[in-house]
This record gives sequence, structure tokens and C-alpha cells, in this order.
Amino acid sequence: MKARTLLAFGAAAAGLATSLFVAAPSATAAPTSGTGTAVVAVTPTVAAANCSTWFDNAGPGGAGRAHAKCPGVYVQITITCVDGQRNTSAWRYGYAKAECSYGVDWESAVYRTK
Repeated sequence: MKARTLLAFGAAAAGLATSLFVAAPSATAAPTSGTGTAVVAVTPTVAAANCSTWFDNAGPGGAGRAHAKCPGVYVQITITCVDGQRNTSAWRYGYAKAECSYGVDWESAVYRTK
């Protein structure tokens, strides 16, 4: 079964209190109908509700980048690229960025706060 990681962005994320993050499936996760992908909603921290997130293609050679800005807390972001690689930023205070390799586009991302 293929695990899929997604990130909700901007104003839409504020209304999705229990589905801001979608994480890898657990043993109890049921697959979605017909896709072969299981998803598990993770409840975000209160600070995560104040985060703004976005993707761009301003990395080297048009590489995909994922950004998370979370004022007042430490944040870490992991980007999954279309070629399957995953890159994770360091824990940074207020803002974090992760990017794909030269010219590789993004597929999804997830961020964590503490």
C-alpha cells in the first residue's frame, strides 16, 4: 500500500482543524476507496493553526520548494518530490524551508511545530 503525505494550505487550512496534516497510514488506517492509498488525519497543535504555508518553484533550476511560517514556535518541514526523494529542514524558529534537487518538482509536504 502506498503512503501519501499532503499539506493543507492558507485559509483553507484554518477550517480543517482535524485534517491539517495527513500522515502515513497506521495499522488501523483503512484505505480510501479504489486508490490503494491510506490516510490518517493528525490533529495539529494550536500553534500550527497560526501557520502559513506555500509551495513555489524558485529553487535551483526551477526546483520545488515548500515553506512554513509559524510565528512564535519552532517549525520543521519535509518535502516529498516527484522523483520520490524526501528532504527535511532543520528545526527553525518561526520559518522553515525544504527544497527538491535541481529542477525536480514538489509532490507534497508536511510540517511539524514544537
